[in-house]
Amino acid sequence: MSDVCQLYVCQTSDARRTTNETANFMQRITIRLPDQQLTMIDYMVAQGEFPSASEAIRAAVRELIDERSSKLIQRSEMLAAIS
Repeated sequence: MSDVCQLYVCQTSDARRTTNETANFMQRITIRLPDQQLTMIDYMVAQGEFPSASEAIRAAVRELIDERSSKLIQRSEMLAAIS
């Protein structure tokens, strides 16, 4: 494998949709990951942690958004209060 691998990932804002409905609302993006990260994602899928690499990436993105969005909102509120 090369040092950087391409992986196609789909995303959606509504996890309650069925698979067919979700496919219609998801967008495909291309990301590049180091071999080590892609290997770990493949390992987690093989161990049953996620049904697919795409779902593993979506879970990571959801966690990132959950973690950082509250910080950004707090920062924005603080700046608005100062202004």
